[in-house]
Amino acid sequence: MTVDLDDLENRIMKWCSGRPMPSGTVTIVQQALVELASARLRIQELDKQLEMRTIGETSMNPCVIHGAQWCTCLNPSPEPTREVVSLVAAPIRLILSMSHNFDWSIQGFGMLRAYLSKERRLHIWHSSGKVDNVSTIHDHPWDFTSYVVAGSITDRVYTMAEIGLPSHHKQRIRCGPGGCALDQRYDVLLELQSERTYGPGESYARKSWELHETLPEDGTVTLVTRQFKEDTEHAWVCFPLGTEWVSAEPRKATGAEEDRFVKAALAALEAVR
Repeated sequence: MTVDLDDLENRIMKWCSGRPMPSGTVTIVQQALVELASARLRIQELDKQLEMRTIGETSMNPCVIHGAQWCTCLNPSPEPTREVVSLVAAPIRLILSMSHNFDWSIQGFGMLRAYLSKERRLHIWHSSGKVDNVSTIHDHPWDFTSYVVAGSITDRVYTMAEIGLPSHHKQRIRCGPGGCALDQRYDVLLELQSERTYGPGESYARKSWELHETLPEDGTVTLVTRQFKEDTEHAWVCFPLGTEWVSAEPRKATGAEEDRFVKAALAALEAVR
């Protein structure tokens, strides 16, 4: 059966409009929206693969993360068309129009987040939520791909140099709520390996062990898909020599924070209609 995603979205929008929904119904609607967003992203990925195959393998550059010619990690991503960007943004706009039906937490990098599934999170970025002097250079207990729905985000990747005076402390931490610094700590010299800014329709991927930091515009919206490792509770952070680690531990967002972030995100999404 062929599914018309535009028609599905219109049906959900019409059904939800002005209708109070019991909690069980909210869950069903959330799942429908997640599936709709996933379908749109999958269509874009398939289109990209078809485009790559028509170009021909000999003219393609291998994926800079995994080294494979036919890698689907979306890094680097093709030049997005406005039509594709708008298609992916539409279900996210719908989710944000119902934002009070989702559970939002705020993380100290200045990120409001909601879980769309175990693997996928919706992120909204705003500097008002950033903790003062927070330690921003980090790795992850998972591989991930980040898709920019609206706004822009700069991703910096760092490597540890073998020769030279140390510039940063490297600290092992426990992630998530209740996170804390552990006893493993080293002094390292960090060097900037790469820096790139991504806009609507573009994606980047990071392996769990890659040290990076992100610098987003206020209102930027990203969809992050994670691939978990065996240990999902620990990561490494880096912070300037002579300073102490400042936690980005997530907490439940207040209503005012949710409204401020969502308002900025909806403004950014207007640019990709």
